[in-house]
Amino acid sequence: MSLDYKIREYIQEDREALKEILLKNQDFHINMDFTGLRERKNGYGEVIIKKQLERHISGKGKIYIVEYKNEVIGCGSCYVKTYNDQELLELRIEKIGKISKFFIKKIYRNQGIGSELMDKMEDWLKQKGCKFILLSVFGPNKRAFNMYKKYRYKVFFREMIKAI
Repeated sequence: MSLDYKIREYIQEDREALKEILLKNQDFHINMDFTGLRERKNGYGEVIIKKQLERHISGKGKIYIVEYKNEVIGCGSCYVKTYNDQELLELRIEKIGKISKFFIKKIYRNQGIGSELMDKMEDWLKQKGCKFILLSVFGPNKRAFNMYKKYRYKVFFREMIKAI
């Protein structure tokens, strides 16, 4: 079944729907967290949306909305990270693209939406002159990890955790 969805740039009227999607994304990660460390405290939604919108409004980032039948069913957020003088002492690049948020509601996955959304973010970061793109994937999220591998992302840095 092919969905008649559209991927478009964020507009101000999307604010509350975007916030709801970002909250669903956080809940998704909380439910996979084997450590029990993740939670969503009061105010999380406002803080996270403010951070995303600051990058978007400044032109350093871009937010894409996935819409189906006038419902926001997903989003993607990316930005250009520039390095400071100390970081530049150990790097060969001055900036890198970062994908910071990527979420499609569960019932709409496996229909090519995520691939098209990824293409849009990668294209925007290329237009901004980025030669590399960095993203983080939550360890237990094997589905996302495998999608990123399909897009030729490679493990660059690993964090590990241990309860003591």
